[in-house]
Amino acid sequence: SLARGLRACEIARTDDVQPEMTTSMHRSALSVAARAALGMQRFRRATMLAAELLATPLPKDVADAAKAMHATRVLLRDIHARSSEVRRSNKRLAEELSSWGR
Repeated sequence: SLARGLRACEIARTDDVQPEMTTSMHRSALSVAARAALGMQRFRRATMLAAELLATPLPKDVADAAKAMHATRVLLRDIHARSSEVRRSNKRLAEELSSWGR
């Protein structure tokens, strides 16, 4: 899913014929790729893709732009929550392993 999302991003990003038609596809592909990276616990990659998503032009319609920004904020919140959870879990595991060896 990550590879497919990145491939769709590249196709949409390099479209010179109708770039305004592929903007939504580019945003969707970035979102899918970021979610896939998050699922694989590749937090830096997910953050990079989310940052690229923020830099992508928003849709012209105000309602669609609001939905897109909300989805991006939710994605960033999920990345932060999941990375914090994994960091806490790893720290707890390291503490338990170090106390077990004593």
